[in-house]
Amino acid sequence: MKGQWAVVGSLILALVVGLATGAVAADAKSFALMGQKDTPQANGTAILEGNRLTITAKGLKPNAVYTVWLVNMQPTMTKAGAGAPPYDFKTDANGNAKYATNLTESPVGKWQAIFIVRHPSGDPKAMDKMEDALMGKLM
Repeated sequence: MKGQWAVVGSLILALVVGLATGAVAADAKSFALMGQKDTPQANGTAILEGNRLTITAKGLKPNAVYTVWLVNMQPTMTKAGAGAPPYDFKTDANGNAKYATNLTESPVGKWQAIFIVRHPSGDPKAMDKMEDALMGKLM
């Protein structure tokens, strides 16, 4: 009898975990990232699952340093780094990269866009001479 209850309990637990996982996946939002002036041929995807942001990109400059920003253009230009400072990643030899971070809150409804910018100096803290690489609207 105890063995049957253990099996039933395990099945119920598996069902609850499966439903919870499905609910989280259903909350995922995907945003296309389009190439900008620095790399017009580049593209990627930003996926939000709750407060988890995952960016995949291809066609960027090889072995280059990029940072990720949440941006509002209107009514005034404001920006905030996405994740933990310095909000950076480096592409591989083929110009591909993946960036994943936890945000304090979902940017949807608060921010208008995600920008990925290249730092030609290789220093993600160098804010001068940044080049726009990818952009995606959060609407």
